[in-house]
Amino acid sequence: MRGVLGGFGGGGGGVALCGGRWGGAAGGGAAQQARRIDWALALPVAAGAAVALGALAGAVDWLLRNRPEPTAGAFGGLVCAAVLVAAGQVRSWRVSLGLLTAAVATLGAWLFGLSAAPVAEPATILWLGAGALGICAMILPGISGAFVLLIIGLYASFIDALSDRDWAPLGLFAAGALVGGLLFASLLSRLLTRYHDAVMATLVGLMLGSLRVLWPWPNGVGHLGGTGEAISGTALAWPSRGEVLWPSVCAVAAFALALAASRYANRASAETGH
Repeated sequence: MRGVLGGFGGGGGGVALCGGRWGGAAGGGAAQQARRIDWALALPVAAGAAVALGALAGAVDWLLRNRPEPTAGAFGGLVCAAVLVAAGQVRSWRVSLGLLTAAVATLGAWLFGLSAAPVAEPATILWLGAGALGICAMILPGISGAFVLLIIGLYASFIDALSDRDWAPLGLFAAGALVGGLLFASLLSRLLTRYHDAVMATLVGLMLGSLRVLWPWPNGVGHLGGTGEAISGTALAWPSRGEVLWPSVCAVAAFALALAASRYANRASAETGH
């Protein structure tokens, strides 16, 4: 379930964080640390994301085209819950950490406001780079690989490759994801060990900044229109009266579900002593 939710764009790291297992996933390590990877979490998350993006690629495309605002609202609720969970994991909040969070949130909102035009025929190096960047984004709570693909203009090509079972570009993407994931997880694990509170404060800022993309109005997270034109998801607007209900309902439901999952995970962890 964590992997399926992450695969839809809410961020695999955010789902794992609310499920109480993100530290284990991030601490997976590089190749020489493979035995220390939390395979009980890593494999289901990877498999679930693959199922969600592969088998349900058509559903994701339909949701983005036809229900962009409620879809963005649901992901926004999940990220808001992850913000609360991550903030609660900071052992000692200080003014410096608050300033760090604010700075990262501001920078993140600006970066996520950048959007490239869709790339019709991506080059090999772009597929490899997209895989590496996408998996790094999935490791971080609140940052989805889908956001990265949207920003670099590869999202439409990726969904098309999944729908058409075009294994050549998908293989390149997977290779980039494998290398990027191993290297980045190792780095993040070391940073968490040495600078836990600063890392968590930075992640809170990243998640807050990512809410710019998840603001439901006017176009959700953005998509390709029926004629292939790019519809931006980074524009910000206030909703009209008739547009508020369902995005808000989806946001509240996702928020409550994520917090319930976090509390359940905390109770289970306390009972098992981990």
